[in-house]
Amino acid sequence: MKSIIALLLLNIGIATAGVEIKMNIEEVFVVPTGYDSNDNVEVTFLSQLPGPCFEPSGHKLSLNGEKTYELSFYAKLKPISTCQQNSDLIDTPVFYSQTIALGELTRGEYEIQFQHQNQIKRKSFSINEARSNEIDDMSYAPVSNVFIPELVYFSQDVKVILSGIIRSSCATLNNHNIEVTQLGNIFLIIPKSEIIEQSDCTPIEVPLQNIVSLGSIQKAGSYLIHVRSQSGLSVNKVFHVRQKLLDVGSVK
Repeated sequence: MKSIIALLLLNIGIATAGVEIKMNIEEVFVVPTGYDSNDNVEVTFLSQLPGPCFEPSGHKLSLNGEKTYELSFYAKLKPISTCQQNSDLIDTPVFYSQTIALGELTRGEYEIQFQHQNQIKRKSFSINEARSNEIDDMSYAPVSNVFIPELVYFSQDVKVILSGIIRSSCATLNNHNIEVTQLGNIFLIIPKSEIIEQSDCTPIEVPLQNIVSLGSIQKAGSYLIHVRSQSGLSVNKVFHVRQKLLDVGSVK
């Protein structure tokens, strides 16, 4: 039996196919402390599309005051006859996340406001004054990708694979050069390149691959991995933690 929600969404979709719909934002992730005024500040938001028949149509991030941002996310129903005829395709939620670059911000306390289940929620973060004009990300390892299961359970030892390409014979990355800090529902990973002292550094291409353990996470929810990289860039990945339910069929 099709759910009432599915039928309502289907009726709305027929009337508004291709028209933007404001979506609920599940969570906003931003590193609360540690950014300097010469860093590229990034924000990642998590939402859910009502089903595979919906597609993102953009977000709006407006400055509401001197240091307060207002974030909205929109989606639209694809103008496909299959989607308008099959509500099962509408009533199957799909997680969606996106990272937004705010660029360099001046010193101070900032806030991001967003709509969550008909309420306005707020996330705060601070920017410190840069202590010098030097770029402190030059020592970061060139991580360009992060791999982790999108869904993990309480009892699991959560492991993250960092991947990239090392392009100098004088650079390497060892596990003892990787810092992991948990800030609420954000895991901040800072991998620093180790410079090998030798007379001649030559251009090469060798794979960078390291496995980092986050341990077991005992609180259900959505989390972000934020990995700092070179050139002011970072890699962001959202994953979800749940308690594993017993297989009803196996319970006697």
